[in-house]
Amino acid sequence: KKRSFRHPVKNLLILFGGTDPNNYSMHTIDAILDMCKEKNIFIYCVTGPGYLYKEELELYLRKIGYDLINYTHKTGVVSSIMEKVDLAIASAGRTVYELAHMHIPAIIMAQNKREELHAFARPENGFEYIGYMNPFNYNKLIEKFKKMLDMEYRRLLFDRMKRFHFELNKPLLV
Repeated sequence: KKRSFRHPVKNLLILFGGTDPNNYSMHTIDAILDMCKEKNIFIYCVTGPGYLYKEELELYLRKIGYDLINYTHKTGVVSSIMEKVDLAIASAGRTVYELAHMHIPAIIMAQNKREELHAFARPENGFEYIGYMNPFNYNKLIEKFKKMLDMEYRRLLFDRMKRFHFELNKPLLV
């Protein structure tokens, strides 16, 4: 189901594809954790079957002790989680199109130089694009996350996504 706009942000999805070679998942949680705690934002973190930092992430999550995190590894259906969230932080792969289809504004980071060439994840399509973050830039992500928590800005991005419908795996603009 497509998301309707909701404010304030209650649920966040962190998703960096099947491998997440730069461990953006853990770095992202670390960067935004204090703001999520302050605003009681529930975090859904999903990693794929090729994620090599699973044990490190699980140890980190136990250490921080934040009860409002659901960590899922190797899920087959991420859309059921997407249906619950108001905002996402993700990589610049195919997930971007799923987020657009479901009307979920997102902060997008490229995992590598090739992903930097993907031009769809831009503000005119409902995304806040950061680019390739190697090394990981905590301050840049914190700045973008604060911006995305602003209702008016997130509403603007949400409204820009309304025109996208990817039924039958084809973009249908309305």
